[in-house]
Amino acid sequence: MEALSKRAKEILRLVINEYIQTAEAVGSRTLSKKTGIGLSPATIRNIMHDLEDMGYLRQPHVSAGRIPTERGLRFYVDSIINIRDISPEERQMIEQHLRDNDREIPRLLQEVSRTLSDLSHYAGLVMAPKLGTIRLKHIDFVKLREDQILVVLISYTGVVQNWLVEDEFNLGNSTLTRMSNYLNTIIEGHTLYEIREEILGQMEEEKARYDEMMKRALALGKTVIDTTLEKSENRDVIIEGKTNIFEEPEFDDIDKMKAIFKAFEEKSKLVKLLDKSLSAKGVQIYIGTESQLEGFHDLSLIAATYTNGSSTLGTLGVLGPTRMNYSKVIPVVDYTAELVSEILRRM
Repeated sequence: MEALSKRAKEILRLVINEYIQTAEAVGSRTLSKKTGIGLSPATIRNIMHDLEDMGYLRQPHVSAGRIPTERGLRFYVDSIINIRDISPEERQMIEQHLRDNDREIPRLLQEVSRTLSDLSHYAGLVMAPKLGTIRLKHIDFVKLREDQILVVLISYTGVVQNWLVEDEFNLGNSTLTRMSNYLNTIIEGHTLYEIREEILGQMEEEKARYDEMMKRALALGKTVIDTTLEKSENRDVIIEGKTNIFEEPEFDDIDKMKAIFKAFEEKSKLVKLLDKSLSAKGVQIYIGTESQLEGFHDLSLIAATYTNGSSTLGTLGVLGPTRMNYSKVIPVVDYTAELVSEILRRM
């Protein structure tokens, strides 16, 4: 890759900043008038021509100014962007919204997505944690019909999961209460993965005993945990502010709008996109085709992981046009991820 001179980097930065603000191709005369960099339009035009030859800028049509390419935007965010500090107003808004909803994970994550959307004016995304990583508090069994039991799993953070399981033994309510009490001695304070290991161990021990209720309780508990783990693999993605993207001028094209709307409806694609950041540290940026997902080629994702102190739980971020205001959104995403992690550690 050919190295850029200091002057070429500055022109590229100015072109991209102007394009982010206007969504229009940038001409040499515009830069000369607005920036006060002391270069003539002809000199700027020559530098822009060189940047075009190197693949950092392109001309959307003859006689137009230039707009950045995906390569140009990648160089911009990696090398020449001036990322500002998060403003006191933004910090206050994030803290106020999230600390008011820090008692239950679902409500907290919904507010995170909404806050990211409000501050960025794009779409806020949050990938919820797998249920298997959340510590559980309680299990209840409710008899619905002769052959059906409603299982209710409750976590310390208010996450509730309900499953229906078959009742092979036609258990009565009193027996179900005893079984839930027994299983709660195993469940409380542990994750699904830890609970499954404990149940399997106790099932081996119970083979040598004669307490039929305990054997049935463990068998039922294993069924519940296996079912919950299987279903929890399908992560949920919370999205707020989808329509913000369609208000951007580059998405006036109806075909682009349809493609993006379809991509939003297929949450498995969003999970794949957010999954890319799970094993990375810090803020990650995926520009256009870097997502390698159909329907997202005109979009960029700025994402960061959130944790509970000991393990990574999920990803949050902002999805917007490749022309998004990176210098504003990056610190907002970074601070939000830090604050969510702090809240979850306390919870």
